[in-house]
Amino acid sequence: RQAASEKRKLEEAQAEIEQLRGLIQDNELELRKLTARRADAERGREDAKEGCARAREMLRVRDLSIIEMRNTRDEAERQLSQKIAERASVRGDMDCTMRDFG
Repeated sequence: RQAASEKRKLEEAQAEIEQLRGLIQDNELELRKLTARRADAERGREDAKEGCARAREMLRVRDLSIIEMRNTRDEAERQLSQKIAERASVRGDMDCTMRDFG
């Protein structure tokens, strides 16, 4: 009777060991999946950082381009104003000359 009891305890212990082995395998599989997901997430984060850096650089270049276009526009407006003033001055001189001549 004691031998049967010991055999039953041994079988229960073996069943529990098998159950624990199954849990360990399940946990190891879950760990591998989580590790892979973490690696994917880290790659995604790095890709996002690189994308942000590229976007910032594009904005910087665009801002420089806008500044350059504004400077070009301002210079063109300054030259136009100068030419209009010169033309007005020449017309004024011509009007004076025509009045003096006439």
